[in-house]
Parts: sequence; C-alpha cells; structure tokens
Amino acid sequence: MEYWYQYRDFFDGLIHCGFGNIFLEYLTRYIIWKWKSTCQDASQETTAQAAPETAPKPPVKVRRVGTFSLGLMLVAIGAIQLARIFMPNVNVLSVVKYAPVVLIVLGIEVLIYAARPDVKIKYDGISIFLCIIIMLTAGASGAVAAVVQAFTPENVTKRVTTEEQYRQTIQEALNNIPNAHDFVHDYSIDVSSASWFMDMPVGTMHATVYLTMNYGAQTTAEEFVRDCMKVMDAVNATDIPVEYYRFDVDQSNLTDGEVWSVWLDEWEMHGNLQNIAAHVDTMYYVDGDAYTSLDDVPKKDGDELLNRYMAAFGTNPLTDYQNEYGTVEFGDELEEYMQNRVENEAGQDLTDTDNAGETAASEETPAAQDDVTMEATEPAAGAAEAASENAN
Repeated sequence: MEYWYQYRDFFDGLIHCGFGNIFLEYLTRYIIWKWKSTCQDASQETTAQAAPETAPKPPVKVRRVGTFSLGLMLVAIGAIQLARIFMPNVNVLSVVKYAPVVLIVLGIEVLIYAARPDVKIKYDGISIFLCIIIMLTAGASGAVAAVVQAFTPENVTKRVTTEEQYRQTIQEALNNIPNAHDFVHDYSIDVSSASWFMDMPVGTMHATVYLTMNYGAQTTAEEFVRDCMKVMDAVNATDIPVEYYRFDVDQSNLTDGEVWSVWLDEWEMHGNLQNIAAHVDTMYYVDGDAYTSLDDVPKKDGDELLNRYMAAFGTNPLTDYQNEYGTVEFGDELEEYMQNRVENEAGQDLTDTDNAGETAASEETPAAQDDVTMEATEPAAGAAEAASENAN
C-alpha cells in the first residue's frame, strides 16, 4: 500500500489518460490465472496421494483341458502295442485294468489350471470324448485279445490235461482214505477260468473240487463234516492248488430225509469241526418236497396222530425228535416216537379210535350243527310244500 500511496499521482494520471481499464483488465487476468494454477496444483497433489496409479493387468491365458490327457493316453496305448510286439506273453488284461488312471490325469489337469488365476479354463470336449472312446476301445480290444489267446488249441489242451492230472491225483488221494467208497458217491474237478487268461503252467492252475456223498452214509451234520474233512485232508496233502470245495449229499429219488451241503474257500477249508459246521446248509425232504427249515414243513390235517401230538404238546414233532436224538426222521421211527409220547406223557389211548371219532364229532362248532339242521329241514319243508300242492 505504501507503494501505491507513493506513486498515487502517477497511477492517477494513467487512469485519467485511459490506461486504467487496460491495467485493471490485465490485473484481473493475472489474479484469475494465479488462482487457477494454485487450485490445479493442489488438486493434482491430492489425487496423487489418494489414488496411486495401478499397474496394468497381465493378459489372461486360455488353456484347453483334455488335450494333455489325450496326448498321454495316445503315448500309453502306443507303448503297450509296441511292447506286445517285442513281448508276446505280456498280460494285456493286467495293463488295461489301470485305464482309470487317465481319469485321474484329467482331474489333475483341471486342478492345476483352476489354481492359476492367470489362466482361463476351456474344456476341450472333443479331446475328452476321444479319451473315453479310446479307453473303452483299448479295454475291449485287450479283453478280446486275451479271450482269443486263452481259447487257443494249446490252452484248451492244457486245461484238459490239467483236469485229467488233477482227477487222477484226487482218485489216488481218495483210495488212501479208509472206507471212502462207503460214503463217496462221485466227484468232479473244474479248473478256474481265470487260470486260462493268466496263462499259468500245467499243474499250477487253481481248481474247484465237487464231491457228492452217498445218502444215508451220515446220520448227522457232524458226521457229514467229519467225512468232508477226511477228503480235504487227503486232497490238500497233494500238490493240487484247490481254491474251493463243494460238498453235498446225493438227492436222486429222495422223498423223505435230511441232506447237507457246504461251500468252502481257501480260508474256510482249514477250519476246525465247529467252524466248518457253521457253514453247513441243511435241506429237509418230506413227500418229495424240499424245505430249508423244519418249521416250513406243512402239517397234515388228516393225520390223527399228528393232530393229537400237536394238541398235546404244541410243538413240531420233527423238531422235538431232532433235539432229542440229534437227527431227523420222517418214517416209522417218527410215528413211533409220536405215539409213545402221546400215550405215555399225554396219557391218551390211541387204540380207542371210535371214542376219538365221537369226541371229534361232539366238538363240532354250533355253526356246523346249525348247518346240518338247516340241511335236514330244507328237504322236509320241500316235501310238505309238494303235498299241499297235490291236495289242492
């Protein structure tokens, strides 16, 4: 202000001469420019502090899932086919069973690409479809090749030769069992089909032994198991690699009786008497019909002795006989057993059949007696009606 006051006359002269408007205009422009510059610098500084510049995002890569798995499968199939050329005895089935590894590789491929944020997954549908088709085709071709190889004339001859050798060995083993002919009805042997595909040498193929006992040679399931153990001990002492045993009893022309059967694998065949007996299945024949349980045997309503037994004791005589004697009887011995119990324990006289019939008649229900009365009344009423019509 001192500067303005000191040169006030000079400035006053300039204003009066016409320079005042020009001076005020330039002064105004300067003040506005200075104000804008100060505001712009402050705004840029605030923006720089509040929002620093972000780095540009890297470009996203696109990966096709399935292409790598398809390539790996083609390499594996080519290697297997090439190995078969140089090693004809290679077991194709043992390699084909690992085909699901391709699905594991495909899953790993998906997980790897999914874990990378810079990768965008795109499923290669054609490659995945080809993987499945090639896997199924390779498995089918390998199975067909194995079957064709297994049923060659050499392998069929080998199986027949093996079964014949095993049969002779079992015959020799049975001959060493005392009185084996008394309880052995017949036997057979079957070589496992898996041995064909495994291309096993003669004498090392797993076998299943089927043996049928004579009916009546054993009276209890325990005796049946003991004879089975005699056969197994004799056969296991040979060099036959038995995988399964199947024992049963001859049921041809059987109408009444009790028979047993058991199926044992490599572990169960070495058990003791109690363990093997736990695997025995029992079949009951009554009048030519087979039943798996005594409770399933139907009761004969027309059998007076059976009806009296059931009325006196309320139990099945077959079960009672088995619990007392350890076996099942369906013939005369069972009838004698029921008769003795009814007469001695229940105090009933089975010889008085007339009284039994009168007792049964007297126990008819009132409804049954009413039916008889109605049947007798209806003819009498009909005769009376006919006589009345004739009189008219």
